[in-house]
Amino acid sequence: MRNSTRAALALGLGLVGVAALVGQSIGQVAQDGAVRQTNGAAAAKPAAAAAPGGLIGTIDMDAVLKGYEKFKYIIETENAEAYARQSELMKLANEARAEQEKLGKITPGGLDEKKITERMTQLKAQFEAGRESAQAEFQRKEIKALAEVYNDMQAMAAGVAKQRGMTYVMKYSAAPAKDSDPKTVEGALSRSMVYADPRVDITADVIKWLNYRYEEAHGPKAKGITPGQPAAGAAPATATQPAGNSTSR
Repeated sequence: MRNSTRAALALGLGLVGVAALVGQSIGQVAQDGAVRQTNGAAAAKPAAAAAPGGLIGTIDMDAVLKGYEKFKYIIETENAEAYARQSELMKLANEARAEQEKLGKITPGGLDEKKITERMTQLKAQFEAGRESAQAEFQRKEIKALAEVYNDMQAMAAGVAKQRGMTYVMKYSAAPAKDSDPKTVEGALSRSMVYADPRVDITADVIKWLNYRYEEAHGPKAKGITPGQPAAGAAPATATQPAGNSTSR
């Protein structure tokens, strides 16, 4: 995904939803009324703690994304795929540069010049087609992944909120504005909610149960391997473009 977690970690996901109306989408977490057994061990359902002061809960979506093992795996996998695609494009770019160097060493107007310029034109076309294809592919993957992860989070938030007797769950972040980072100031000023009682925050529970469900489903885990190149998604777009087929030397 572009710029690693890209804008995903600052995505304006807004209102999580009306928990009471979408609680059924949580599946078993919202439906289970008793202690569940997993591999012979008891797994308690989310605590039905009372919501102090009202029926509105809060959630830090950025924190949920960062803590969700499924999202970590998606990021790592797509970073690796983008790095591999970038490497393929760079081979074309390097070959085109080598042809450009050859062009500077031959007699103008000869048969060799024609062959080299034709090869450079071919390489440039392959590079552009590959880059456009990669951009479109990663954009589709990004949208699909974010939609899937968001739906997971929304459904789990609905289940946790229902257990706590909450009617709404609002996106909220307690991250402070830092004068050294203008983006944090801008983000803080754009928040619709400036304070929320920590007792109504369901972030930790949502992360806990998302990961519990993911592990229960034997979801693959991120290995913590970071490719030694720019981040996924944006990598193909920033690969060096092959030189043109100009014969000027």
